Amino acid sequence: MYFLINMNMAKQVINIGALANDGTGDTLRASFDKINDNFAEAYNFDINQLANVDTSANGGLANGKVLAYDSSSGKFEPSSLVYASNLTDLADVVITAGAAGEVIRYNGTNWVDATLSTLDVTENTNLYYTDARADARVTIQINALVDSAPNSLNTLNELAAALGDDANYGATITTALAGKEPTITAGSTAQYWRGDKSFQALNTSNVPEGTNLYYTNVRADARIAAANIGDLNNINTTGVGANKALKYNSGTSAFEITDYTIAALTDVTITSAASGDILKHNGSAWVDVVLDTSIVPENTNLYHTTVRADARADVRIAASSVNALNDVTITGVANNQLLQYNSGSSQWVNIAQALGGGGVSVTTESFNGNNVLTAFTLVTTGVSTNNLIISIDGVVQRPVGAYSVSGQTLTFTAAPPTGTNNIEVRCFATGEPGFLVITASQAVVSAGRYAVDTAGGVVTCTLPGSPSGGDAIYFVDAGGAYATNNLTIARNGNTINGAASDHTISTNGLSTGFVYNGATWRTY
Repeated sequence: MYFLINMNMAKQVINIGALANDGTGDTLRASFDKINDNFAEAYNFDINQLANVDTSANGGLANGKVLAYDSSSGKFEPSSLVYASNLTDLADVVITAGAAGEVIRYNGTNWVDATLSTLDVTENTNLYYTDARADARVTIQINALVDSAPNSLNTLNELAAALGDDANYGATITTALAGKEPTITAGSTAQYWRGDKSFQALNTSNVPEGTNLYYTNVRADARIAAANIGDLNNINTTGVGANKALKYNSGTSAFEITDYTIAALTDVTITSAASGDILKHNGSAWVDVVLDTSIVPENTNLYHTTVRADARADVRIAASSVNALNDVTITGVANNQLLQYNSGSSQWVNIAQALGGGGVSVTTESFNGNNVLTAFTLVTTGVSTNNLIISIDGVVQRPVGAYSVSGQTLTFTAAPPTGTNNIEVRCFATGEPGFLVITASQAVVSAGRYAVDTAGGVVTCTLPGSPSGGDAIYFVDAGGAYATNNLTIARNGNTINGAASDHTISTNGLSTGFVYNGATWRTY
């Protein structure tokens, strides 16, 4: 790698004289001597000769390495540090196509590739062509041609008159010059015409050294030995440190010390970055912010709000109908039916329960919750989860998982919340249950007792499709007409007495019970 540097030597200017061949300009020898001096000291300059550059360190130079300042040695040394190797590695550069002839241009947000034409370039000191400018330039050239010639010689006619109106002026002059010194035979570009009227080889061996000295290795080494990279006129090493690099700044037309970090990017502002922070664009720059739900727009995953929770509670808890609740299944509801929990389906289902001569005796007890107590003692005896309905703050509790009963002790899984008489216990009296009288076909439920009147026509009762072991249903002849109009018990996908067929009752006055043993319905 070589650099052409300015060693601050005096610039040599060739004196071309006031007028052609007037004898006031530099000789050929002096002119070429100045040319040599202008280029000699800078020719073949090698960066290895700088005092604070050591290209042999760290394994020496290799393809892709850069010069990085090592504060321990005080020199710029080869380094394998990886910085942005391509324009596309930079966050503020967007390359769409990258076609031949395109340039990178700032669009107000990012540097993007674009095709550049004169329409995109603001006119500066290099002016665009216009007819007016061309005309003005012609005028200038004509004036320059006339220059400051006297008025008597500023037209072609006046010049012709000055030449004696001799149309053969060239021949006349040639004849006049014939008696002068013979014409010099042309030599080569590598020769010069010497005073003895002969061509000689033109090189530094024939041109004696004057005050403008010729190049020698000794002179060049002495000049370079005292130089540093910071001595170059287009390099600014202010702020140099370990692992820093030189980056060209078009604003100052110089290489300057820079850090290749995200914070060093012009469109990034880091205030107080902490672990987990992200960069978010604020409309003008990328800034560090804490990542939490306050900066993430809501999408299909909704954030919690009191309004939403209340609305959902209205749907799930304060439903307009009891059968809108998830754990309630009501089928063919009729007067005097009750909701009873079915552990097999984990649902509250409606059943026909007309107990003890057409009425039901209900005992109600209330307790105060304090968010601590879980066990409460009932006054009513003979209670179980089968004849209790318990509610807390008006919400009926499921016997499976919510509470248990042992003797007269009611124990909740979790302490009920604080409230006055907010725990209500309703106990239904035990005894001989009554029957639901039906005269038309319908689905029946477990624990149901049905008095079926077929006097008006055939009746079909459909058993539950997903019974649990121990479920029982009982049927009696309420119309004494089974022989005329049969009662059919539809099996609904399960077997009856092991047979895959419906069961028909055709004997007047015959009462029949069905109990599910876990595999089939059995009659009794």
